Amino acid sequence: MDRTFGKEIPPNIMATSHVTYKREITDYLKRNFSREAKILDVGAGEGTYLPFLRDYFTNIEAVEVFEPNIKNYDLERRYEKVYNVDIKDFKYEYYDIIIFGDVIEHLEVEEAQKVLEYAYDRCKEMVVAVPYLNPQGIEEDNIYEIHKQDDLTDEIMKERYPYLDNVYKDKIYGYYIKEAKRMKNYVVKALINFNDTAEKLPTGGDTPREANKSVWNCTKERYEFLRSKGAVMLIGIEEIKEEPTEKKKANSKKIDKKIK
Repeated sequence: MDRTFGKEIPPNIMATSHVTYKREITDYLKRNFSREAKILDVGAGEGTYLPFLRDYFTNIEAVEVFEPNIKNYDLERRYEKVYNVDIKDFKYEYYDIIIFGDVIEHLEVEEAQKVLEYAYDRCKEMVVAVPYLNPQGIEEDNIYEIHKQDDLTDEIMKERYPYLDNVYKDKIYGYYIKEAKRMKNYVVKALINFNDTAEKLPTGGDTPREANKSVWNCTKERYEFLRSKGAVMLIGIEEIKEEPTEKKKANSKKIDKKIK
């Protein structure tokens, strides 16, 4: 099945998500799962994750509630299967990896909790990506674009979803998985943005532009890749060694009992 971008995508339809940290999270998935791993991409939109996953994984399915996205972004050709259904109503048995990329902010708190708790024991790994403090209304007549949790921060994520661990975050975006200890993680202090999809610097030239002064997390392998592209100016790198607190252990046990 051909999954290349064969159609020109309408530029005015709101169905994408931040590129931030997608390279890091997909590097982690590729190192820890076989090519045949069964993946569910929830809220596929334009298929944002496909450029990062498709060069390795061969069995990727999608859930997309907004039917025009399926047609406009040619999703049925690009994924193994596409389910036009609300994730709140979707029943399934098991996936190796379930990706909730920019999804739970579109659900009420209790709805999101039920969706994630249902998924927790039906996958080996769950990736949840969310924007922080990001109000949004109806976009292009799509009522599903409304953000019903526009107050999300890392602190609130820990309160509402204590069974998830943060692995990447900055001021506007965060990534969460089931157990952060599985990921060998580093803190990189860098000064340069990098276009992951195009694999080039923002200017497209030989001299990096100071586009984003930030501190962010990535794997050592990811840092080496960025350095080879001239996309980072390293200030420091250190391995994160974080032991779970007693409170977190208690929360995890509580959620495990609830889910099971």
